[in-house]
Amino acid sequence: GLTKLSELKGILLYMLYSNNFNFKEVGIGQIIKYFTGKGNAGKSHMFYQWKDLKLFDFYKIMNIKESKSTIVKKPVEDLVDAFAQLCYITDININKKVDIINEILMKEI
Repeated sequence: GLTKLSELKGILLYMLYSNNFNFKEVGIGQIIKYFTGKGNAGKSHMFYQWKDLKLFDFYKIMNIKESKSTIVKKPVEDLVDAFAQLCYITDININKKVDIINEILMKEI
């Protein structure tokens, strides 16, 4: 559970520091703010930001029925989170490079 995850993080941080590996810890709020413009945005806000990019429809690709409520289903929620993290760590300006992102993602499908 959570204890094992914390221990794993400690081991990983120790190894990174021991090997003089430069890295920066980033809080999830920073990633959410980068992706949505609001650091305390919820999962549904993240999803609608993804949808506004008009890249492709995770629900359709995975043949999952989209919820009519604001609840975002897994694994779609996780994919949107991963995409937001990718945008953050690669410093992709999501508003200016949607065409490039779309081209890359569509090649992988």
